[in-house]
Amino acid sequence: MGTSTETYSSYLLVTFDWPQLLRDPLWQFASALLAVVAILVAIFLYSKQRRLKRLDFEIISETSLLSVKEELEGKLQILYEGRRVSTVHLVLAEFRNSGTEPILAGDFVQPLSVDFGAESQLLTSEVVETFPTDSNPVITTATSRVTIAPLLVNQRDFIRVKCLVENYADTARAIGRIVGISKIRTRTPGDVAMLPLVLTLVGAVGVLASLGHQLWTLRGARSSPHATPGFTRSDAILLLSWLLMMLGLLSERGGRRRLLRALKAMLSYPFESAKQRSAGSAVGNASSKDFAVLFARYGADATWRDVTSLLRASVRDGTLRLTVANEVLGGDPVPNVPKRIELTYSHGGQTHSKAASEGESLLLPEA
Repeated sequence: MGTSTETYSSYLLVTFDWPQLLRDPLWQFASALLAVVAILVAIFLYSKQRRLKRLDFEIISETSLLSVKEELEGKLQILYEGRRVSTVHLVLAEFRNSGTEPILAGDFVQPLSVDFGAESQLLTSEVVETFPTDSNPVITTATSRVTIAPLLVNQRDFIRVKCLVENYADTARAIGRIVGISKIRTRTPGDVAMLPLVLTLVGAVGVLASLGHQLWTLRGARSSPHATPGFTRSDAILLLSWLLMMLGLLSERGGRRRLLRALKAMLSYPFESAKQRSAGSAVGNASSKDFAVLFARYGADATWRDVTSLLRASVRDGTLRLTVANEVLGGDPVPNVPKRIELTYSHGGQTHSKAASEGESLLLPEA
């Protein structure tokens, strides 16, 4: 049974006229149509990427500063600011606007954070580099998380934070909610988004060029109707270009779903309602002028509590009115120490900062 099947397959490969198939009008029409569709899809995807709102997160480096081996535990103690530590890593994390649209301070529903996991202990953190250099981000350090207060992040802007972490388990993750961004992308080495588009365009152009060459050759061959040329260079270029085009369309993970979504969006884009787009713009402009608490913390020295959600819940009719006190702000984060509240808010399309000491009253926005 196996021998007969192999013999039949060999017979098909030897006797089937593959060059004639490549010159079949139906095959050539399908290839030309697919090439045109591929070019349109590539152009559409590129145009969508040019209006992309995206934020990337990356762990640039993680260096082990010291580690106490198991056989030395109990014999040697390593102290950091009077506290015993066992394993310490220096971690450099980066947030970067890799899209083409700016991220406004008012776009942050939840501020950016780097969470190192429940088993880790964040010892210190500081901003070591930013672009532009005068962006001056404000960070807050908690037990296992460093938080960046909302700020304007334009295209190609980045923030790099250096953290000293005990018991680092390589589980750092980015947390945050931003209007227009479904998920903060974790960047990995070798991530080249333009490669599929280049492959698709090169393959599609090659298919069209090969088909054009074959049509031109067939016109000259009409005077010799009995000529049966074999597998030509044009046929090889056609097959190679077709493979490149399909590889470009399907190379990315989930490429088939992305292709179908792109085709659907491309076909429906001309029929989108201009009224819906203008309404969305009006809503965005209106929301940018409203009062909104972007980030707030309550505490002193190196101990702070995130009270952003608490203050947002206290806003009534666009006004925040409260007294800075432990019972109002969810308890005493640092007993027997004078505390203060620091917050960042947006109003009238601009970002403002405000601070008040314990016992003072807050009324925002300010007149």
